[in-house]
Amino acid sequence: MNIKKIKKILLIQTAFLGDIILTIPLINNLRNFFPDKEITILTTPLGKTLLEEQKNIDQIIVYDKKGKDKGFFNILKLVETLSLMSFDWVISPHRSFRTALIGYLARIPHRSGFSNSEGRFLFNDLIEYKKSLYDLERNLYFLENFCENPLKLDTKIDFPFNNLLEKETGDTLAKRSWSNEKIIGIHTGSKWFTKKWPINNFKQLLKELVDKGYKLIIFGDEDDWEISQFVTHELESDNILNLVAKTDIKQLISYFRKIAVYVTNDSGPMHIAAALGFPIVAIFGPTVRELGFFPYTDTAIVVEEKLVCRPCGKHGGMICPQKHFKCMKNIKVVDVVRAIESFIV
Repeated sequence: MNIKKIKKILLIQTAFLGDIILTIPLINNLRNFFPDKEITILTTPLGKTLLEEQKNIDQIIVYDKKGKDKGFFNILKLVETLSLMSFDWVISPHRSFRTALIGYLARIPHRSGFSNSEGRFLFNDLIEYKKSLYDLERNLYFLENFCENPLKLDTKIDFPFNNLLEKETGDTLAKRSWSNEKIIGIHTGSKWFTKKWPINNFKQLLKELVDKGYKLIIFGDEDDWEISQFVTHELESDNILNLVAKTDIKQLISYFRKIAVYVTNDSGPMHIAAALGFPIVAIFGPTVRELGFFPYTDTAIVVEEKLVCRPCGKHGGMICPQKHFKCMKNIKVVDVVRAIESFIV
């Protein structure tokens, strides 16, 4: 590939929130290496919301693959759009066959993807998928032909300040006289059932933290209705702010800047918290460090149970393959409380 002839770069990342977040350093380093190239990102609606304020992106194309753009006919419409845009180089950290197919059908001449991609035969430049690395670092190897050591590239992830949101979230906490409190953020959800610590454990955790006098913010989406109902109708404490299904991704980031420690399952928002650099207590079950998706920060404690059946998949699953779910059931509330309090002095 003659990089001097490259004018327009397309990066495709339509996976989960965490995957999109961990692609940001690749985008930033692309801009550093190629300041005069046009960089376009093809991503999901949620990805657009997360990335639209990133300074190193020229254009974002939204592909709602699970919504209005679902189906092969809409893939062909997308391919037609991309073909007319005349991209020179497509980079595909997402390892799905569909992602590889899109770049191929759009007739983008230079197509780079991972060596373990489901559509690797559709790429003309295969990047070694280094299993031993954290996913953020693996992504930087798309630039290995342009630098001596990709691991020395800038790995920082920034989320630009939104002054209006910062004021709104700050005012919400000030009305509760929480402005100077050490607030604990808690997220009980995940897209995969086996990545969820049992809800009754979270309920017990909330009770213990409330009894200790801590101030808590509960985060989540519509799928976390059970914990929301518990907080509202059973626990009934002025020490809890229930924000389940009440924040978008930008509001979530703003609230994250105001909490002292974040308790979470293995989930997308965990990677946002890691990028912001404040303490995290992450509860891991079916997935392990070696898969490359542990929180990328020095201020995290991962609470986990050592079992021979871990990992049982790269994402987890909807049921435990061993039918015992010990990786989550064996994690005790006392262990999570101890980890939280190690950060709160």
